[in-house]
Amino acid sequence: WTINYNTKDKTVGDFLKQQLQKPRPIILDPADPTGNLGHSARWDLLAKEAAACMSALCCVGRNGIPIQPWPV
Repeated sequence: WTINYNTKDKTVGDFLKQQLQKPRPIILDPADPTGNLGHSARWDLLAKEAAACMSALCCVGRNGIPIQPWPV
């Protein structure tokens, strides 16, 4: 993104500062830097799917407790 839209440019820099003051999440569209893909997305569906994935056999130990992440 920063290859095509340099934050050192005053117009782009000012726009980014304005965008970053909006409610989270902010996911800037790489094809259209004025578009926020995070706005009005169905995050409830993502949370539901994440919960389902966390209960998969590969994510829980033999005792049924979720496996804790490790620092990378």
